[in-house]
Amino acid sequence: MAEERIRLVLCMGVDCNDSGRARPLRKLLESWLAQHPGRNVKLEFASCLTHCAQGPNLLCYPGGTVNHRLNTLKLEAFLNNLGQ
Repeated sequence: MAEERIRLVLCMGVDCNDSGRARPLRKLLESWLAQHPGRNVKLEFASCLTHCAQGPNLLCYPGGTVNHRLNTLKLEAFLNNLGQ
């Protein structure tokens, strides 16, 4: 059975990327994907996910779960769970 495709959407909007807060998250995601080439994960970027007051935000499909107030520690934990 094929592995289910995971789609991650990182918000790069004005509020989520205030003072460059989303840039390290983007780098971490890109690095993780490069280290896990066999994973069925697609990374996308959005100009706004409409959760501005709770950013930075990462949307995960399937399921449509939004990870709010993301930082590198939270993202690393999320990616560790994704890697299992």
